[in-house]
Amino acid sequence: MNLNSKKILYSLSIIVAFFAMFIFSYDKWADPIVDFGREVYIPWAINQGKILYIDIFYFNGPLSPHVNALIFNLFGTGINRIFYFNFVVAGIIALLVNIVARQIASNFAAFISTMLFVFLFAFCQYILIGNYNFIAPYSHEATHGMVLSLAMIVSVLFYIKNNNRLMPFVSGFLLGLTFLTKSELFLAAASAILMAFIGLWRISGIKRGIYFITTVLILSLVPIFIVYLTYLQIMPGEKAIESVIGSWKYAEMPALWNLPFYKASMGVNDLAKSASIIAFVGAFYLIFIGIIIAASHFNYNKFNRLSIITVMITLVPSILFAIIFYLWPSYILVNFARPFPLLVAGSLLVMIRRTWVAGSFRTVAAMIFCTFSFVLLFKIMFHTRIYHYGFYLAMPAMVTVACLLFSWVPDRLKRVAKNPDFRRPYLTGMISLFVVIIACFISISSVRYSMKQNKVGYGDDVFFTSKKGVLVNDAVTWFTEHTSQDSSLLVLPEGVMINYLSRRLNPTAIINFMPPEIFMFGEENILASIKDNPPDYAVLVHSDTSEYGYKFFGIDYGVAIMERIRQHYVDTYQLGATPFRSNRFGMSIMRHNKKTD
Repeated sequence: MNLNSKKILYSLSIIVAFFAMFIFSYDKWADPIVDFGREVYIPWAINQGKILYIDIFYFNGPLSPHVNALIFNLFGTGINRIFYFNFVVAGIIALLVNIVARQIASNFAAFISTMLFVFLFAFCQYILIGNYNFIAPYSHEATHGMVLSLAMIVSVLFYIKNNNRLMPFVSGFLLGLTFLTKSELFLAAASAILMAFIGLWRISGIKRGIYFITTVLILSLVPIFIVYLTYLQIMPGEKAIESVIGSWKYAEMPALWNLPFYKASMGVNDLAKSASIIAFVGAFYLIFIGIIIAASHFNYNKFNRLSIITVMITLVPSILFAIIFYLWPSYILVNFARPFPLLVAGSLLVMIRRTWVAGSFRTVAAMIFCTFSFVLLFKIMFHTRIYHYGFYLAMPAMVTVACLLFSWVPDRLKRVAKNPDFRRPYLTGMISLFVVIIACFISISSVRYSMKQNKVGYGDDVFFTSKKGVLVNDAVTWFTEHTSQDSSLLVLPEGVMINYLSRRLNPTAIINFMPPEIFMFGEENILASIKDNPPDYAVLVHSDTSEYGYKFFGIDYGVAIMERIRQHYVDTYQLGATPFRSNRFGMSIMRHNKKTD
């Protein structure tokens, strides 16, 4: 098969896989209580006249809420509108992953990288909570920032390769837009720009490097300045600056990062344990890869008996992985990606050395992408995973690992191996291993999606979820039947999806009362917002927040806020169990008693 035929086959396979995963997971991506309600409520509220950062307390950059508000404006309000737009975004990310991987590795490695994104990241659900995928992300800043960062890297590589002087302008503008999403994505993208400058300096001279980085830095300020000027028309200068910097305002808040949730997420709650797991799982990586490499050094000949033995040996890691997954699926899920930082860091150091000694376009390109991948892992460095935050933070690292194992390692070994047919058994073993890995993780998502049989919402807002969705629907129905359209509603501590589905505005500035938001916005400020803008109704939604170090809202944290609700609201309707008294899920709908004001 010639090169063009292979490219066509790879492209068709990726497209088929992409649509197959979309159909396989259709309408089961979102969570009815956690996070995603914010992602649709805020854009809808913006279109109702609410102003981000003034009428709605927000902790990320301003780009994504306004992009989603624009989607609602252009195509009509509906969760499915966001799903379809995100489907397009995920498709663009798949394309960009493929383009980048082809610049830094072989076409086959690029194909594997793209398939890994499609099968393991784009449509997945590995834990009970939805939202950690590219179709219904817990935060659209993660997916929007990813597509902007990857587009920026592609424009950088095109400039290095083709010397198109327009590309640094594009790169700078995209970097500025990334700044308006999430801080960790901007930090990774900015680090990639710095590495691009170093690479240009080494292979093209300091003059071209200075032109590049100067242009990028200047152009990156343009979108930031445009947003600042826009906000300056509707808020004071200091508030406009705070709005533009988004999550950077909270990056150095000790009380926030000291929460057990974030320590566990980063893997720093027990560094010794994290390091031992990384070493243990890393040893298995070395054993599996070592078996495939060792077997591949046999004289490969499809007509003799030894070839069968060789193939059988290369398949041993695949069989072992399947057995381990069958016996301990949770352990594999939690720890599969633990060694990624070591693999990415090792690749980065090799590419830096090669660039410094005798740089080529491919080594510079690989150095840039490895830098982006490695910096993006900082937030989960000692607990790297492909689920939860890892769905976007670890995705570029997975691409780097695929390029390492399917291109850089076999290319290097081919040069030192005596066997000219080394690649064939090596790739046989590696492909079989990754096919098993993909199958195992898809099986986890399949189980999770099979549990989502309950329809939530109506019309363009329909999606399927777990049993909690039944009570969400019941709450929305109650508000539709017993309250007027202009009635206001406050949901505590989380569950703003009820606001969105019932089209009831929250008159306060706070839409989530989880421990991080209490720390970020301050309980006194939140309480003042409720006092100044008392909602007509309040809904208490059961939520166990033990992972943050506080079990129940109103008992272990947010006590003053709960006292305010108890004093000024009366129980009106009960759905399920009474919140915050047991482990059973339920909601309490409460009506504002104006006589107590």
